[in-house]
Amino acid sequence: MTAAVCVLIAGYPAALIAQRRRARRRPADELLPSPLPFAGALAGTAVWSLPYCYTHPTLVPGSPGGVVWAGLGAAVSVGLFVWAWRATRLHTPGAATPVPVADAGDEDVFLSARFLESTEYNPHGFGPHIVLGAGGPAVLPHSGPGRFAARPIPVERLTVRTVRRPRGGDGDTVPSSWDIAELDDEGRLVRLAAAPGDLARILRAFTADDGTPVTTAGSDG
Repeated sequence: MTAAVCVLIAGYPAALIAQRRRARRRPADELLPSPLPFAGALAGTAVWSLPYCYTHPTLVPGSPGGVVWAGLGAAVSVGLFVWAWRATRLHTPGAATPVPVADAGDEDVFLSARFLESTEYNPHGFGPHIVLGAGGPAVLPHSGPGRFAARPIPVERLTVRTVRRPRGGDGDTVPSSWDIAELDDEGRLVRLAAAPGDLARILRAFTADDGTPVTTAGSDG
């Protein structure tokens, strides 16, 4: 059991190393997904493996029940680690498919998103939400309903420079699972952070008054 505990404890730093290997071609300051799914997989493995090691010191099952125990436990562990590997994969920035705006009709849709720079439509971190709908995109200090205190976003001024993953300089308020769009606001860099699907939907809804979509300059793969 002591040996099994040591192996399980060593599994966590091994998972961290594997994550960093997966991100070796990414910017050094890019935030990586949380390794907690691997911790959960190790904990799930401990639930069945430690009692098994206690009753089978040589690890050789001495009965059909032991064979079933080891087989089912191993299968569960494999499933948990496959799930953890997928849950911590690095997605390609800007590759998310937005939910079609037309599905919502003219009704307002409230999405968690925030501009990281202080602007006239987001003074001093004014709003953690963006509303989309017939009234045009706007920053909100609440999650709805209604557009009380909404500040319209001047989308006709915005050009998308790139879409990338969060980095260390983006602050602690941006979850590592979100994406960040770098926008050009008449020569000024403005960052917009949101979950990948929500960000794709917001950028798609950013249209100028004449219906011309906001220009996308590129994405950071």
